[in-house]
This record gives sequence, structure tokens and C-alpha cells, in this order.
Amino acid sequence: MINKFLTPAEAVQFTHHPTPTDMDNYYILFSKKSPKSKFFTEKFDSGFAKLKASGEYGKILAKYMGNP
Repeated sequence: MINKFLTPAEAVQFTHHPTPTDMDNYYILFSKKSPKSKFFTEKFDSGFAKLKASGEYGKILAKYMGNP
């Protein structure tokens, strides 16, 4: 996004810090009115549980958030 909205001279002034200053919570919502909400919730929960059990979720956190 930086390169899209700023000039190259402006863009080089931006950097990042490798340690997050805050850990936000993320949520996923499915409409109660949708007939497929239960299906999607179960699929998401199942997939997320598999990611955690396999250790892959921890690897993702370590790579992108600096968490063990």
C-alpha cells in the first residue's frame, strides 16, 4: 500500500519494528440468518484445531508475530 499511495522518496521513510507493540484479537463472524453458518463454523473450528495440533499455528505466529 505504501508504494501505491506514496512517492518512492516518501515510501523509503517507512519501516517496521520486528516486535509487535500490541497483540490484537481477531474474530470471525457468521450470520445467524445464513443456513450455512453452522457448517462454516464447524469447518473453521475443525481446521483451526488441526493447525494448532500440528504445530503449524505456532509456526505462523512465530513467523509473523514473533511469538514462540
